[in-house]
Amino acid sequence: MARRGRERGRSGRRPAGDEALLAAFDDPGDGMFTPLERAVVTVALDARRLGHASAIPAALLADATIETLADATAGMPPGRLPGEDPRWLLPVLHELCHGARTRIPGGSSALVEERAGAGLPVIGYHPAAILVEHAGRSRRCVVPAQPFWDAAARHARSLDDLLGLAGAARDRGRIRIAVALYQRVADAGAPGGTAALRELGGLRERIGDHHGAARAYQRAVDVGDRSALAGLARALAAAGDDAGAARAYQQAIDAGDTDQVGWLALLRERTGDHHGAEQLARQAGDAGHRGVWAALARLREQAGDRQDAERFAGEARSLRLWRDLARGRIRAGDHQGAERIARQALAAGAVFVLRDVARRLERADDVQASLRLYRLAVDAGHRTMLAELGQARHRAGDAAEAALAHRQATTAATTTDTTDTTEAATTDAADAALWRESRAREQEGDHDGAARLARRLADAGDHGMLRELARARERAGDRRQAERLARHAADAGDTTALRELALTRERAGDHAGAVRVYRRAADAGDTGAWGGVARMYERAGDPQAAARVYRRLADAGDAALLRDVAWARERAGDPDGAAWAYRQLASTGDTDLLRRLGRAREQVRDLDRTAWAYEQVADAGDPTALHDLARVRRQAGDPPGMRRAYLRAVDAGDTGALRLLTDALGADAGPLLRYGLEPDGQVSPPWW
Repeated sequence: MARRGRERGRSGRRPAGDEALLAAFDDPGDGMFTPLERAVVTVALDARRLGHASAIPAALLADATIETLADATAGMPPGRLPGEDPRWLLPVLHELCHGARTRIPGGSSALVEERAGAGLPVIGYHPAAILVEHAGRSRRCVVPAQPFWDAAARHARSLDDLLGLAGAARDRGRIRIAVALYQRVADAGAPGGTAALRELGGLRERIGDHHGAARAYQRAVDVGDRSALAGLARALAAAGDDAGAARAYQQAIDAGDTDQVGWLALLRERTGDHHGAEQLARQAGDAGHRGVWAALARLREQAGDRQDAERFAGEARSLRLWRDLARGRIRAGDHQGAERIARQALAAGAVFVLRDVARRLERADDVQASLRLYRLAVDAGHRTMLAELGQARHRAGDAAEAALAHRQATTAATTTDTTDTTEAATTDAADAALWRESRAREQEGDHDGAARLARRLADAGDHGMLRELARARERAGDRRQAERLARHAADAGDTTALRELALTRERAGDHAGAVRVYRRAADAGDTGAWGGVARMYERAGDPQAAARVYRRLADAGDAALLRDVAWARERAGDPDGAAWAYRQLASTGDTDLLRRLGRAREQVRDLDRTAWAYEQVADAGDPTALHDLARVRRQAGDPPGMRRAYLRAVDAGDTGALRLLTDALGADAGPLLRYGLEPDGQVSPPWW
């Protein structure tokens, strides 16, 4: 944007096209849009990016603008102030769609009308595509104030638009707003109502309002949405209505949702119907849902029923469950039980569980049990356990048995298949012959003959021999011939040889020679070689000259060189110049280099510069950098800054950041979990 502004200032006139529309809209001092017009367009942009996909009604634009941007009317003539004239929006919309003042040759209008048909009234407005794209970056972390949501609830054009807006509010932790919007769709009774009721149930569950969730799910079931039965069962169970939950689970199962068999089994277990729970677990296992056995095993273990816990673990065939049960036995001093579980796991092929148990038994000083398990695994055909057995024997002081086990392990390890590693030919016979002949001529001292053959290869697209000969001539001290060969490669389209020569001279301390070759590479079209020229200036003690080279290339839009500009300006003691380069880098849309800068600064604990880099990435439209920023704020001992970073990520619709924000609040997170956030980011007061 800064660059566009400089170009416009130099020319004295506005560039044509959509880019100019964007530049003018982004610059309040431009004069192309009045404050009120800019406010109306901003409302339209927010509506579009937050889920209102169809044409945006004029009433929505009017109400949201009036209520959220009271100061946007400064300077308006009497009779045109919003609220004084109910028709105030009509001339504003006409100007934004058709006015000469807000139109640029070759560009779109800020708003585009949509009509019901030719000659029919306007039904709504679409913001210009380039403004929508820009708002998706520049306003990504902005949540509009409450009046916007109220206006959207009243005037959204369709239920799908309301669902989209509700989803945006939900993803941003604005639960109260999302519930109100979903409720509006549900109350409309249209086909979208069942989806809204399911969403309502899910949101009520999430905030702990289990009775409210059950009511929403029940309404969905009552209008024929059988998929809501599972949610209804969960909500009833959480609300303490076990009988109602069991009925709902059974209805869901009868409707074909076999995933609920396991949940009903767990409910039976919790209510003391152990026989019924086991029957249902077997039914779920037969359908492929073995996880219920694992859950029941853990419940039985907690209840002290170790026999059933081990039996259910065998049904579950869960490596993690076997491991956890065995570890628990060892902690309780029941080594025999741990060994029994390890044998059960081995019988199912889970040798890794047996190894874990054996190691832990050895650390618990039960060496004999550990050795028994290792030997059991070896006898079962797991030859890889021989090395483990040998090490265990050695630690037990049995040198002879340890040596035997190690010999057996070595024998097992060497009986592997061999493969043919013959390298396939990758060039045709003629080119291979030219390579051999060129190399032979070079070795015989016929450098001109070798070069002629290498040029023939280069003409065919193979520049490798020219590079090889250039390196050989450079090593031999024949610099003129080395440069000539490298130039031949460059003329054929490969500047690598020139770069290699320049780097060789740079390392040898021949800065003048390196600059000359870098310039030849740049003249041959390798603009990146200018970076080498600038580096030579720096090593010669002239950082200002280096920065001039970098900046000239940066003006051409090379993101990698913008990074070099920033670093060069830092080394030259010019932080303002470095900041300019970083901002330019962010404006290219390529934030990867800025993120790398942040990581590099973070490694050396330069936390201020690290935070600045991550903020630039986030401001360029990549809110994932806010997680990095939050981490840096935490490292710097700035919990409020960490929470602000997470909140910005939440405002961008990052639902994962909401959990992290909750963790950051710690003991203070209860109200957030129950009530969500207000549009301004404050925790909502109780509303249910």
